[in-house]
Amino acid sequence: MFPAAWLPALAVLLSVAGQGLQLVEAATGHWFESVAPWLGPSPKLSYGNYQRSVIRAAPPASAARPASVAVPTLVETGSFRVDFSALLDKLRAHQLLDPADFILCWIRCAVLSKAGRLDLSRVPGGIRILFDGEPLSNREIDEPYAALLDRESPQTRKGRHFAYGLLAAQRMSPSRIEVASGAGPARARMVLNRKGESSGYEGDPGSETRTMVLVGWGGWFRGFRSRKVLRRAAEAFGMTGVETTIDGRRAEPCPWKSPAWNRRGEWTLIDRDGWKGALCAVAAPREDQRNATVHLYLSGTRIQTVVRAHVPAYVAFVSCDDLRLDLSQSRIVEGDRLEEGLEMLSQASRRA
Repeated sequence: MFPAAWLPALAVLLSVAGQGLQLVEAATGHWFESVAPWLGPSPKLSYGNYQRSVIRAAPPASAARPASVAVPTLVETGSFRVDFSALLDKLRAHQLLDPADFILCWIRCAVLSKAGRLDLSRVPGGIRILFDGEPLSNREIDEPYAALLDRESPQTRKGRHFAYGLLAAQRMSPSRIEVASGAGPARARMVLNRKGESSGYEGDPGSETRTMVLVGWGGWFRGFRSRKVLRRAAEAFGMTGVETTIDGRRAEPCPWKSPAWNRRGEWTLIDRDGWKGALCAVAAPREDQRNATVHLYLSGTRIQTVVRAHVPAYVAFVSCDDLRLDLSQSRIVEGDRLEEGLEMLSQASRRA
């Protein structure tokens, strides 16, 4: 045992050592992020390393228990029933460029769940997403990838975004993914963990009623992965009325109100034909610099930036619920709806 007089010095030493390890992890994490583009494409989708368990609150097993008490029961375990042979071929060829964008899929899922509040935060070893609104359906919990086989429609979009997020998250090699949704006896839980490891459910307090998704990593770079994912969420978030906090900070829903954009000039609000956002006309010094820059958002996330030359120069942040994503989930499908919106913005910029 150390003498009592040494304890304060020992505590300081341990604190400094812990901060040093965090600095090393951050430095190596930033280095890894800077060289990652040179290491080749992101890993392909693979399901051979994970097993799934579904847990539900079953009726009481004993008459001695009050009727209001639910007993969590493992109802299913194993692999998913859907045959993915044809689906995986397509997804492997058209997957998210950055697997960290799985968080954007789940933001879109929360928005489409009609959430009022959304919280993305770091927890020991990973990240946690919490949102209220409509819970995930039994089918979305039991067979989440089945939504990818459905014809796309407003009714299937929530489940499709949840499934795409689950696919992309696995490419970041998590040790486990936990999902819980519903309230009381209707609450269902799904655990996706590496084969051979315990599937015991850990992340969801019994009194929780919000949908919860927990992604956990092991190893040296778990803190780097958590920070990268939440940083990506903060960069892409916007254009939704859902009150959102990311890593403890309120997320600004109107991108043009950030200091970087607010000083550009006077912003004109846009709310026409299903398009919402804001536009700022800019003065181009030369004719060949007359470019329009349009940041396109869908369900609370920025999808892509479109630049058009030789048009009235302006910057715009806009969203439209009618836009659709291509199979990569990182680009807007080109078509009449997009062209109509861009033409509307050009006309609005002439009046601004």
